[in-house]
Amino acid sequence: MSTRYNLTPAAVKEQLKIIKEQAALKADKSATYTKTEVDTALGELSDRINAAQTAAYKPAGSVTFAQLPAASEATLGNVYDVTDAFTTTDAFIEGAGKQYPGGTEVGVVLRDGAYKFNIFSGFVNYSAFARNSDFTEITAADIRGYWNE
Repeated sequence: MSTRYNLTPAAVKEQLKIIKEQAALKADKSATYTKTEVDTALGELSDRINAAQTAAYKPAGSVTFAQLPAASEATLGNVYDVTDAFTTTDAFIEGAGKQYPGGTEVGVVLRDGAYKFNIFSGFVNYSAFARNSDFTEITAADIRGYWNE
């Protein structure tokens, strides 16, 4: 069974005009890429991003706070494991006077045109949080009792 369309000559011209306009919007073959070319380019971009991230931060070993080298262009990206407790100075993004335990990771970053240390990890004091021992067990009978009050 075939379908017949009854279009006037003016309607056919209008449809052809729309088709030509849409065809003009289509990208020229010389300006398009094949799937293989796109996949290759994405692979290369991914490799570059991974290389940049790998180069951004470099493990630089364990040192005492006194042995921590100055933050500079030469140490940019280095991450140090500071083995003893220390108090930050003005050379830290965090500001002076903050205390950190041994085992804190410190990296060298460039911030607002100045080389600074940045704390990457540290101790979190949980002493203000409730402990398991602060709670008592509640039974189903206790819960039913609360509902009946």
